[in-house]
Amino acid sequence: MALIKPSELALDGEGHELMPHGTDDFPCLGYDEEHDDTPAGELPWHWHNDFEANLVIEGNLRMRVPGTSVLLGAGDACFVNASVPHEAAGAPHARLYGLVFSPLLICGTYDSVFARRYVMPLVRRSDLPVALLSHDDPGDASALGLMRQAVEALDAEVPGYEVAVREALSWLVCDILARVAAPSARREAIDVGSTRVRVMCDFVEEHYAERIGVGDIARAGGVGERECLRAFRASLATSPSVYLRQCRMRRAADLLVHEPGMSVAEVAHEVGVSGSSSLAQLFRKDYRCSPHEYRTRARGLA
Repeated sequence: MALIKPSELALDGEGHELMPHGTDDFPCLGYDEEHDDTPAGELPWHWHNDFEANLVIEGNLRMRVPGTSVLLGAGDACFVNASVPHEAAGAPHARLYGLVFSPLLICGTYDSVFARRYVMPLVRRSDLPVALLSHDDPGDASALGLMRQAVEALDAEVPGYEVAVREALSWLVCDILARVAAPSARREAIDVGSTRVRVMCDFVEEHYAERIGVGDIARAGGVGERECLRAFRASLATSPSVYLRQCRMRRAADLLVHEPGMSVAEVAHEVGVSGSSSLAQLFRKDYRCSPHEYRTRARGLA
């Protein structure tokens, strides 16, 4: 799977990138891309559920995430956390190698030890939207080397390259996680100063099985829908509708594994989703497989 040239981003109304990165059995895609400071050469605001690692090869790249703008030079890199909105442009020109990969590439399933210890503690760090790596900092040499290893293995595509890519990116995730203290609970991953967001998150987790929407979530926090969207983006780098969906899908995954007598339609009803087909569509966004496939795999591991 050699590095590819990026095409125009396909985004939904919330800026969510619709193009899958890689395949279900190897969810990783590598890019060789160039950007300049013209509208046509910029990478627009977007987000996805995957991790992203960008290594600048030539020129300078201006990278922005909510509240932060940084300039990366040749040899520098950045690691963008999952579900974090970001945009980029050349300053005035940049060439970079980009790797976009699902957390599932590292952990296999979200109920594995790799997910619990390494992947989810990083995903939940709302205070770490992006990690910057400088070629001038000896402390960043290891992470930069791991990025290069993953890029080279992916581009060479020799037998076993999938193993080499997964190993390098797994160690990269561990390196990034080691830069911050892991949170002890979900509450610590939420901005401690955002009381309203905590209230709205509590509302979602208590009422996810009901037919609620962004308006209901906003009212629970005593704000309008626009402020609700802004607060979620600022504190959690996601939207309230995505937070609701992920809450429902986590519960659905738990029921699929621990309630084998429940049909997929019953699981859908239990988590507030209208029907098994809707559940399958939503479930695939987070778990890259159908509910039936997830249940089958879980039984095989039991």
